[in-house]
Amino acid sequence: VHGEFLLDYRRRMSNTVEGVDLWSLAEEEAKKVENKVTENTFVLVGERSAGKSGLLNLFKPASKEELPTSGLDYTYLRRATGAGKEACHVYELGGGNLFENLLTVPLTLENFRNFGFVIVLDLNDPKAAVESLFYCTKRIKERTKAWLRENGFQGMAEEMSAARAEAVESSEERRKVDPAPFPLIVLAQKYDNFEKTEPEIRKWMSRILRYYCHLHGASLYYTSAVSPKLAKDTMALLYKVLYVPPNSLPKVLQTDYLKPIQVTFGADNLDSCGISAVGSSSVEDTIRQYAKPVFESFSAASKKSEKKETKIDPTRYPEPKIDAALEEHNKELSRLRKDVEASPATVQRQETRRLVEQTQERYEPAEPERRPQPSVRNRPPSQTRLTRDGYK
Repeated sequence: VHGEFLLDYRRRMSNTVEGVDLWSLAEEEAKKVENKVTENTFVLVGERSAGKSGLLNLFKPASKEELPTSGLDYTYLRRATGAGKEACHVYELGGGNLFENLLTVPLTLENFRNFGFVIVLDLNDPKAAVESLFYCTKRIKERTKAWLRENGFQGMAEEMSAARAEAVESSEERRKVDPAPFPLIVLAQKYDNFEKTEPEIRKWMSRILRYYCHLHGASLYYTSAVSPKLAKDTMALLYKVLYVPPNSLPKVLQTDYLKPIQVTFGADNLDSCGISAVGSSSVEDTIRQYAKPVFESFSAASKKSEKKETKIDPTRYPEPKIDAALEEHNKELSRLRKDVEASPATVQRQETRRLVEQTQERYEPAEPERRPQPSVRNRPPSQTRLTRDGYK
């Protein structure tokens, strides 16, 4: 057996086998790999100025003018790997909730197996971010279920949701979660500013987002497209998220609120979020009750930071020409002030003001004396009148 294996190995390692050129076979295999293309399709949704375009601009050359997105904007991304080519079709839905009827326009029978939604949130406004997450998730579920019904897939939405729920290990939690039929990815943008807020606010914000995302089958990632270091990490994250089939994301669990949150659906659990249902309230109302003190604290901290004056020390940024011009301007201003104070008109005005004040103090009228009112007996007859009790 070993001898036959060695002979077969020697034949495969030779330049030709039975008249067939091995280099030609290698080129054919390389062409097959080169022509193999894996394609994903995503729709980016979120409030206006949430940072959707900022994420896509990481893949594009820098441009001087960036206009706000309106309607449905298309971006094609691709890269080559050892296993072939990977492509991603990204549709950015601009205008906030104005064009929500376009949510399922890119969804077709050809791409629905590798289709997903990306919800972009703005961490600079936690309250608006949470409400946007509620709204977008609800609309995505409604629109995708309607699309499946319209295309003849009756009952397919429940089967797809149940299949996605299998990612949750606990059977008890599996009955509680209600994933969307298609994969959801939540990107909480502008973490470079949010990381400067109080730790308690960051802790509860991460718990709130994790809890809601876990219940609805969404993966959660904190991102930033501004800070160089965070932008580099965001770029690496987007390569993993956009070029991998939406249902095959590698499991990641990073729940330390002092660092950027990264939680893949199925890796988290409800108990670690520290949020429990309040009576018969809905999930959204329960989260609002937990989030109310967080929003109030964030609002108070924002107002306090706005009122705080920022003092800049000009000596930290020396500019010889500007500093010399400023010093000359200050000297000229000082000379003008001295000339105005020493001018005859100013001296006369000050002397007149001093004389007026002295005159007012000298001739200020004294408070008039109050004379006692005369009694009835001392009053003249014209000021007395007869009553039942006598004269008054």
